[in-house]
Amino acid sequence: DQTSFAASDRFRLAVVAESAAALARKLQLALPQLQNAAARTVLEQQGVFFNQLAAHRPRVAFVFPGQGSQYDGMLRELVRDVPAAAARLAEVDAAMARLGYPNFSQLAWSTPTQLGSDVWTTQVALLLADAIVHAALTDLGIAPDLVLGHSYGEFPALLAAGVWDIDTAIRMTRARCEGIDALSNTSDGMLATSAAPQLIDSLSQQLGLQVYLANQNAPDQAVYGGKRTDLARLATTLERQSLQARLLAVPAAFHTPLMQGASNKLAAALQTAALQTPCVPIHSTVTNRPVHSPAEVRDNLSAQLTTPVRYAELIADICAHEPT
Repeated sequence: DQTSFAASDRFRLAVVAESAAALARKLQLALPQLQNAAARTVLEQQGVFFNQLAAHRPRVAFVFPGQGSQYDGMLRELVRDVPAAAARLAEVDAAMARLGYPNFSQLAWSTPTQLGSDVWTTQVALLLADAIVHAALTDLGIAPDLVLGHSYGEFPALLAAGVWDIDTAIRMTRARCEGIDALSNTSDGMLATSAAPQLIDSLSQQLGLQVYLANQNAPDQAVYGGKRTDLARLATTLERQSLQARLLAVPAAFHTPLMQGASNKLAAALQTAALQTPCVPIHSTVTNRPVHSPAEVRDNLSAQLTTPVRYAELIADICAHEPT
């Protein structure tokens, strides 16, 4: 009987279990059903995943998240346990020191943090965190075939693609955040909803509201930006129709025309940035197309804050083009 892993084996079984007893129970449940395609969904709901390897290895994509994925104390254990992560932490801390900014532990580990409440603290902490995780994956021999980022996540994606170094990424993040802070006011906000875009367009016209699509994150999840008064009226109307609608705790209406002033400030700063041709294919959520040159990077980032993120469409296109 085989007792060790063999890369040549065509079938893979993965089980998520919190204990040896739970593992035994799930295996007993799964084994009679592995060849039953109709049972796959039920098994996956139980944390049991079974599949056959494709004839050709699918592409590996690194997707870098945007603001909202941060949390207090993030990566503390990774840095403690993984030498490559600790080494990258030292590098990004040195870059922050060169530019006169606090180190990662001060941003993310000092209680209470300003993660989620201060735009600069949140976004630069995410940049550094993504650089640390990327280093840990690289040390394991895991390399991407393509990269992309959701909203601000495009900044660390550009770092992973070799378009800019960590110092430049930090400086451009600062310029982006200063533009956002200069434009932020209490009248603009964002709303997440499960309603279809066509319904939002219809209701906006009926109610005389001026709202803009900001993010299409999934077929049933979108975010809109606009005046908080308009968004509150829209939320009330949607809830009456038993649709999800939640006002978000954000300082501005990101990815809408209301961010034009902040976009101009970043565009000016980008003219001073040293950029390289990507060494890894990178897709931009501004155009939902691959980026090939520094000029395209500047154009995309200059337009990013005023352009909706059609994330669901981008992911669908990437997966349709080639198994990923």
